[in-house]
Amino acid sequence: MSDQWHIYAANIEDRTAWISFNASHAQRAESDNRDHVLKVRVALKEPTSDGMPGSEEFPALLELDRALEDYVAAMGGVFVGRLTHDGCRYFYYYASAPGAAVELRLRELGETHGYTLKYLYQSDPGHRRYHDELYPTPDDWVVVRDLETLSRLREAGDDARVDRRIDHWAYFATGDEADAFARWAGGSGFSGAQVDQDDDRWRVRYHHIGTVRLADITTYTIRSERRARELNGEYDGWESSVEKG
Repeated sequence: MSDQWHIYAANIEDRTAWISFNASHAQRAESDNRDHVLKVRVALKEPTSDGMPGSEEFPALLELDRALEDYVAAMGGVFVGRLTHDGCRYFYYYASAPGAAVELRLRELGETHGYTLKYLYQSDPGHRRYHDELYPTPDDWVVVRDLETLSRLREAGDDARVDRRIDHWAYFATGDEADAFARWAGGSGFSGAQVDQDDDRWRVRYHHIGTVRLADITTYTIRSERRARELNGEYDGWESSVEKG
């Protein structure tokens, strides 16, 4: 199974966290015999006001990231994700018991790269740290998809600040559920909700006017995901024209 890496933003203790994770690990975690988690904490040297690394620190963090992954891979381990929040970056790995040498090796790596590394190393046969701290909730998955759509728009030259029509779709097993969703959309800041049948499912097409800044678009997409889920349906995302200002 090939690795599938995604990134998303989440709210942790009223501050933004950025999480990068290997989604493929969720499928192999149950049968993976690497039953110890190694979580390495790195305090950022000069975090920005929102707790993220500044551009000048990125090269050093990248080199440290590679060195840690090489170390864990050499003992048969696997890197599954990283979380950056409130002035710290956390790296997550799974391995079979690496033994007492881990503390010494992490100290050496920290000294080489100019960081003091702190770590948690413990048995985690269910890979709960991965599932609880890295893996997205249903709302987080919406943000993952939003970021991927925004990336494609940005690559096409889109100016996210420009208001435009944004079209959405949701699917349901019954017409009654689709009608209920359309009524909700009409009273929740959306316009033009239309219900039709698409093969063996019922589709709701609707839209809103706004920017595609992440903070703006997620106020619409997360609410759509939640309401569709409440009605046993599936929110299928959105699309926008490319606007260049």
